[in-house]
Order: sequence, then structure tokens, then C-alpha cells
Amino acid sequence: MSGYRYSSAALNGDLTRAGIGFALCATPIALVSLQPWLLLLLATPAGLFAIFGVRTWLRRGIRVALDDSGVTATGLGSARLSWDELSRFKLSYFSTRRDRTNGWMQLSLRSSSGRLSIDSNLDGFDEICDRAFRAATDNDVPLSSASLRNLAELGLVTDLAPNPQPSSSTGWGNPADWRR
Repeated sequence: MSGYRYSSAALNGDLTRAGIGFALCATPIALVSLQPWLLLLLATPAGLFAIFGVRTWLRRGIRVALDDSGVTATGLGSARLSWDELSRFKLSYFSTRRDRTNGWMQLSLRSSSGRLSIDSNLDGFDEICDRAFRAATDNDVPLSSASLRNLAELGLVTDLAPNPQPSSSTGWGNPADWRR
């Protein structure tokens, strides 16, 4: 059994960004009498930065355990997913720049017993993606072309040539035919 947690460096960076954003929006609200429309204009992002900061802080307590039978997340929003019951696999990439650099990935898994979403700031993210991809392949879970491209970026799929006569709803052929 392997255990993982979110990287302190990544969480501290997010907490810093949340604090700076909140301070920039909330300071004028606290110091100056504002028109209602301007108050709303500053209070909305201040609230969003505050929510982001609280969520980031709570992620410090999340632990993810990986074993042969499934994956377990404890802490905020605890969940246990069995590999045998995996019914959905989605690996998304979110870029912070127009040239698609400096971003993060998010893995969303679902089974009959629940769902789990983790992002690439989690130590061991690649290992969890690999194991979840193998379970998705074993369970014939259809994968989107975006998920396959992102798996290729992680080095988990090496052949993305579409099958001329698709055997799955994704148009990418049978998952068992992909090389790992």
C-alpha cells in the first residue's frame, strides 16, 4: 500500500496567491467608503479568493492510499473506489498560459461506490494515474481523446493513432490494444 499527500510547496504557493488576491480586493473595502456597485465588484473576487484559500488549507489534511484493490482518500471528502468497479476515467489538463504551458492535471474517477478527484500537485499522481488507467482498460471504460492525449503526456500511452474502424465510443479503438 502506498500513501500520498499534497505537496507543501504547491499548497503554500496557492495559499500565498489566495492571500494576496484577498488582500488586494478586501483592503479597499475595509479602508474606503465605496459605491455599492464597486463594493460588489471587489467583494465578489475577495470571496472567491477566500474560498480558494480555505479549500487549499483543507487539502493539507487529505491523504490518498493506493493498493491492489483500489484507492482511498481520507480527509476532506473521504472516498474509497474499487478498481473492479471503476466506471469513469477522466484526465484533464488546465493551462495557465495561452501556449499551454504551466498548468496542472486533474484526475476524476467514478465507480458505483463514489467518486474521487485529485490533481497533479498530489505526490504520486503519475502512479495513481497509471493504476487507474490500467483499471479503466481492464473494465473497458471509454476514454476521451483529451484523456488519452494527457495520458500520453505522462508517458502512459505511447500509441495514439486512431483505429480506422473504432471499436469503442471514443473512436480510439479497443483500450486493450494501446501500448503502455
